[in-house]
Amino acid sequence: MTAKTEHVGPEQWARIQAIFHEALEIASLELDAFLGDACGGDRVIEREVRALLAAHSDAGPEIERIIGDVADGALSGDAIGPGTRIGPYSLLKPLGEGGMGMVFLAERADDEFRQRVAVKVVKDPGLGEEILQRFRAERQILANLNHPNIARLLDGGTGDNNLPYIVMEYVDGESIDQYCDRHRLTTAERIAMFQKVCSAVHVAHQNLVVHRDLKPSNILVSPDGEPKLLDFGIAKLLAPGGAAVNPAVTRFNARVLTPAHASPEQVQGKPITTASDVYSLGVLLFQILTGRLPYRVDTAEPRELEHAICETQAPRPSTAVVTWRESAEATTAQAQGVDIGTARNTSIESLHKTLAGDLDNIVLKALRKEPQRRYGSARELSEDLGRYLRKEPVNARPETLGYISRKFLQRNLSAVIAGASVLLLIAGLVTFYTIQLAAERDAARTEAAKADEIAAFMMDMFAVSDPSESRGQTITARELLDEGAARVSLELADQPEVQARMMNVIGSVYSRLALYDDAYALLSEALEIRKATLGSSHPDTLDSRFEVAMVLDERREHEAARELYEEEIAQRREVFGPQSAELAVALNQLATSYLFEFNYAEAEPLLREALDIQRTVKPPVPDALANTLVSLATILRHNGEYREAETLYGQALRLREEL
Repeated sequence: MTAKTEHVGPEQWARIQAIFHEALEIASLELDAFLGDACGGDRVIEREVRALLAAHSDAGPEIERIIGDVADGALSGDAIGPGTRIGPYSLLKPLGEGGMGMVFLAERADDEFRQRVAVKVVKDPGLGEEILQRFRAERQILANLNHPNIARLLDGGTGDNNLPYIVMEYVDGESIDQYCDRHRLTTAERIAMFQKVCSAVHVAHQNLVVHRDLKPSNILVSPDGEPKLLDFGIAKLLAPGGAAVNPAVTRFNARVLTPAHASPEQVQGKPITTASDVYSLGVLLFQILTGRLPYRVDTAEPRELEHAICETQAPRPSTAVVTWRESAEATTAQAQGVDIGTARNTSIESLHKTLAGDLDNIVLKALRKEPQRRYGSARELSEDLGRYLRKEPVNARPETLGYISRKFLQRNLSAVIAGASVLLLIAGLVTFYTIQLAAERDAARTEAAKADEIAAFMMDMFAVSDPSESRGQTITARELLDEGAARVSLELADQPEVQARMMNVIGSVYSRLALYDDAYALLSEALEIRKATLGSSHPDTLDSRFEVAMVLDERREHEAARELYEEEIAQRREVFGPQSAELAVALNQLATSYLFEFNYAEAEPLLREALDIQRTVKPPVPDALANTLVSLATILRHNGEYREAETLYGQALRLREEL
């Protein structure tokens, strides 16, 4: 290995070291594709990286120390490397290398403030004036681009060694394909992230810039899931007509492109337009959807490269995933626990069905060999993907009657089924409405009968206070209630709904008179009747359970009361919904039960949930909201959180003043 390293320059060693460390994290199945992409066809660099990987496999972690020593020796002297000062920045470690520059992680070294950045610097002044001009052009390009998904230009200048440098936002992330696989993003989630990349590319095109090197390693995803477009090092400025200014013939050996992601016109050295980036976006979309490239580019020979990219037809993505499953490559991958279906949170069969049709056509339209037949812009590609996500017809497919009808059915399946059902129901409408009206009429008559029964019962109940009935004796409210309770149990036994309603009314009055034992007996009986006749989740049953729980609290039986409140809260979430006033009332009352025993820790989260609900309830219930504010403020005051308590007391005061 020593004999080989004598033929490798310092800049190459920095690049070899960076690729080697990154390759250590790559699964063996993906290693060939990674090295082909990272080494850019440089066989010397690829040979050295593979030798280091083989030695690492044999020698273990000790090889990393040896590599570091060799790299440090190669970068000594006047070479640019870790420790070099570039303007106010100190280089820490290499992050990557392109055709004309090296990228380092760096930090400010002038003690003005702490900041980690990515510094890109021309690696060798002998590269020629063309390279230096291109580097300066990249700096100007970045200065003109402002988009949340494009790495920002922070600074730039010329170092002491007369080499220009660029300081960019440091993106601590991973390539978009690796991020999607590691987080097992679904097809829809991958498309949503890809649309952000399209948006960034479109902004570059609006600024008359074509990127020309769109690939996963130039799109890093931050830990919070935001993709960032990097490396405009080989970008071209466009003339107003849309073609590249002074387009140079593409040179394979100079590596002004990444073959696997390059467009046919790049390979052929033809004028470059924004359509070239659209093609590369198509390759990227194919890759993140299927886990593989549209076609392999395993050669650096210009003629073979041109044939593969310009003449080989890309397969349909849905076909590619099935072909992968049946290949020897897939067998090896599955033995290692790698599976493109699992990485997309689905099965190969489901992935095939998802990709078949619209996505196949969208990807293949972006990958058309003729630029004029692709999408007109990155935005158009993104918009067609948006149509796919919304189940609308996509522009990549012919608008046949059958296709448009199928998309309409997908978007409006429920409505279509309902519409078809109407045709089947027309014949029975008269009968249906006759039965429905009869049922509504009977229900109205039942409610009227209940009302008549209750009215008659109340008249009879209050009749005992008539002097002619009481023989001049004074009848107290307690005696009146006792008389009513006795009669409810006897006279309404054959009308359970009316009976339960009257028991609930009389029980509530008992409670308000602080006659809690009598109230509990009557309300509990009403609850059991309603459970038996109406069910445990009927609104009337919920009212009865709530009344019983409040009486238990008044009797200081707090644990029993809280059991009922918990049951009540669960039922109200289901019946009335998670943002209902009814649920807020139950939460508030459970909190009050805890406050009876000064258990502030349990009461506070219940009151905060109730408060969140009450602030969104329409129409608002100011009195209930004010009560919750006061209860929560009281807890906060007890806990010493006076500022928030004062705020809540103030809100409650204003509500009560308005009331």
